Amino acid sequence: MLDDDGTYVLVCTGINMPDALERQAVGHLKSFFAKCGYKRAKVEIWSQNKLIGVLEQLRSAAAGRRSVLSDHATLLVDLADS
Repeated sequence: MLDDDGTYVLVCTGINMPDALERQAVGHLKSFFAKCGYKRAKVEIWSQNKLIGVLEQLRSAAAGRRSVLSDHATLLVDLADS
């Protein structure tokens, strides 16, 4: 993945990570990857609050449409809200 100019994504469920902590964690991951030979690694962290935001956008975009995507997006957001 990183060999092909991909992005490493760390998904953290059950936590709403503050921006400062996220920046610190991204820095640690980039430092680790640099030690492994990936000097320009792209890193993202998706914590629970970001995942819920994306799912809510999907649900809004799929509103009024009958599709598998809207059914799954609604289910995931409902699970995240509980």
